[in-house]
Amino acid sequence: MRVFAYKRVAGFPIVTLAGLAYNDIAAQTAGIARTMLLTACATTVVILGLLLAWRQQQLVRRDLRAANEAALAGTRAKSLFLANMSHEIRTPMNGVIGMADLALRTDLTNEQRDYLNKIDYSAKSLLNVINDILDFSKIEAGKLELEEVRFEVASVLENIGGISALRAAEKGLRFEIHAGESVPPVLIGDAPRYGQILLNLIANGIKFTEAGSVLVTIVATQLTGDRVELTTTVRDTGIGMDDEARSRVFQPFTQGDNSITRRFGGTGLGLTISKALTERLGGRIWFESSPGGGSAFTFTAMFTASAYARTAKREPDAASEADDYAGAHVLVAEDNQINLQIIERILRRYGITIESAVNGREAVDKALAPDARFDAVLMDLQMPEIDGMEAARLIRRKLDASQLPIIAMTAHAMEADRRLCLEAGMNDHLPKPLDPAAVGEMLRRWLAPRRNVV
Repeated sequence: MRVFAYKRVAGFPIVTLAGLAYNDIAAQTAGIARTMLLTACATTVVILGLLLAWRQQQLVRRDLRAANEAALAGTRAKSLFLANMSHEIRTPMNGVIGMADLALRTDLTNEQRDYLNKIDYSAKSLLNVINDILDFSKIEAGKLELEEVRFEVASVLENIGGISALRAAEKGLRFEIHAGESVPPVLIGDAPRYGQILLNLIANGIKFTEAGSVLVTIVATQLTGDRVELTTTVRDTGIGMDDEARSRVFQPFTQGDNSITRRFGGTGLGLTISKALTERLGGRIWFESSPGGGSAFTFTAMFTASAYARTAKREPDAASEADDYAGAHVLVAEDNQINLQIIERILRRYGITIESAVNGREAVDKALAPDARFDAVLMDLQMPEIDGMEAARLIRRKLDASQLPIIAMTAHAMEADRRLCLEAGMNDHLPKPLDPAAVGEMLRRWLAPRRNVV
């Protein structure tokens, strides 16, 4: 039995015939069937493998999502905890530092003044520890943000020198800060972070030096365009470090050895944070040290040179500015009586008339009263009835930011808190504990322009 096929050849009287036996057809079909079966099996295996791989990938993605959500939840919980702890600690600290500052402005005996100076220094040292812990948390979470603002270098150095000189004097140390002529008087950048690095290094130098000196030198190098690199060195005559201690100096929560921690104290975070901040400022940090030979820490930081420079330095004393704000009327929304007393005393030194509100609802009512004539509102965030955020939003429905500046005055001191305040319609953010100099600067920024408008 055979199967035939034929085909006519075009243009010729010819037909071609071809025949194939059934047995040959069966053999070829069997071969094709085997090939198709093997192909199908292989394809099935591949498809099953792909399905298993896809399923495994889905399981991995699900696990990753769950882990990521758990991590985010942990981060949120940690951030919330730190924010709450920051608020709860800063609120009473505002009372301690504020009352100490007010008491130091009264007539005191030398002994009383000495006690109060030590209370003030101790409270500010505790505040530095709190700030270090919060900054370390932000650095770990990658949420540390930098400012780009114009600042006077001399003002920053004066503040740092004032904080450090008292502690150095208590230990009988010589303490000096020298800024070279190459340093521009005005720069643009994150002055608080630069000051934080410098203050950490100075504090370490004073802490680990029993006799001798702690000296700071600052020079500037003009780079391409208007970029300026500040090189700052803090040199002390303290205990120094051996090779093992030098290898661990920038690791968090570590010091040279346990005996150093017992003898000098400290969290072991200062240098870790200083290194991270230096890198964020576009610089680097290094040091030289030897046992008994002291240490010299040097760091660089990048800034932008400012064409603006003041021709005369403004006297920061409130008494010299009282006339500028005489008759000004400020609404203070604060439910804590101690904090209210502190801000009232500070503002009255500027000749400002105060009206207070003990909750957010009262603040809104007073700010929007038909006969209200406030030049600014200082608004706490955590208050009864409605909080400061909601109070600001309600005020902004009637009065815009140019008509009535609202300044957050709060122990919520993180950058995220500042952004939330601005989003709520506030003009600025004043963290607690209140620094009288910062209050004065805030008045110059928001109150003085309004007072000068004819």
